[in-house]
Amino acid sequence: MTLTKHIDRLILLLTIALGLGVALVPQLQEYSFQIFLGLVFLLGIPHGSLDHVIYLRKSSSDRRAVLSFILVYLGIMAISGLFWLISPSLMLPFFLLVSAFHFGQSQLFYIRGNSRILKNILFLAWGTFLLSLIIRLNFQECLAIFKSLESVQTDFWMNTPVLEWMIYISGGITILGMFFFLSSKEITHREFIYEFALVLLISVIANFTNAVFAFALYFGIWHSLKSMVLEYEDLKKHYRRLNLLRFFKLIAPFSIAGVLFLVTTYFLTQHFSFSMSPYMLFIILISCLTFPHLYVMADLYSGFSKEQD
Repeated sequence: MTLTKHIDRLILLLTIALGLGVALVPQLQEYSFQIFLGLVFLLGIPHGSLDHVIYLRKSSSDRRAVLSFILVYLGIMAISGLFWLISPSLMLPFFLLVSAFHFGQSQLFYIRGNSRILKNILFLAWGTFLLSLIIRLNFQECLAIFKSLESVQTDFWMNTPVLEWMIYISGGITILGMFFFLSSKEITHREFIYEFALVLLISVIANFTNAVFAFALYFGIWHSLKSMVLEYEDLKKHYRRLNLLRFFKLIAPFSIAGVLFLVTTYFLTQHFSFSMSPYMLFIILISCLTFPHLYVMADLYSGFSKEQD
């Protein structure tokens, strides 16, 4: 799996390059939101555009299986949207926690061994630690973003004491968990050092830039790009004639559809003066797409984890 072996180096180099770019040209921070949207359109949406292919890769692709997948996928999206309507104040922290687990799983999927409960705790702790750190280092910026979300009350968790406790607890669990898996030889010393080096690097970037840029860097490169490489390597095992050109052709239709859906929805809400901030609209739409995506990707990451044993 050549691409998988080299992706960590590429991620590290891209992170350093973008960090240095912002340090040398601070004006780039003014375009953080544009950079974020660009990475979402180029990597974020494409990495979720193969959910149907990944889900059906181990089963027959007959009409019944395809219809079942579509119904489940759309059902999860509809339920997510319904809960946003019922209780947006609870859905936002729930979405952030689920996303934290997903980020941790996508970053640490390679951990060997059968300690599923311990691994899941570490996944959640790692993702919570990273997100809490980015928010705390850019507290006023994030507070302004969350306050712009209509019908969402964030006072009970979006404050300095709670965030700091979240950082201490999730950070402590992450450190203990990584040491545990290192001592049981389920990760190597190199993997251990690499993960903490990346967290340190993104923390420095978050401290000297802003939350939108730091999250764009993480979500676009660390998460989405890495996930796309794993998807490619996994599908190659099931479709032997697959190459990069065919892979991009597979990605293109639903990627374009996803981008057009987000752009069209945004302009329609603006045209009809729909009273919802762009941030709120974006979070709801992305969360409705994310929940079913997590279900599909969990199986993919689990498969790669088993290969490490």
